[in-house]
Amino acid sequence: MKPIATVEVNMLPYAAALALNDSRLLVTNQDDGTVSVIDTETLKEIALITVGTKPEGISTHPDDRHVYVANWFDGNVSVLDARTLKVTATIKTARAACILVSFMANSQ
Repeated sequence: MKPIATVEVNMLPYAAALALNDSRLLVTNQDDGTVSVIDTETLKEIALITVGTKPEGISTHPDDRHVYVANWFDGNVSVLDARTLKVTATIKTARAACILVSFMANSQ
């Protein structure tokens, strides 16, 4: 694959996930506790969402709208709405949340 563009985001980008029919790219920024939201058509940052401390893993739910961000130092997962660009919930985890969260759609 050949890169098509370079898009600047915040501090120490770590992982990325696509949402809303690949129209938005969400990138975790480890050093400032944010997620950059990039419009994939314009290749511009359209939002910066504050999540938790040291966000690492990120994954889009099969509904293609909700995005889950594992906040390593806080031991929780932020649930983002890719349409409204807001945190809709925070889920406490038993230990430091630093893995990439992934989902499998039910085949039925």
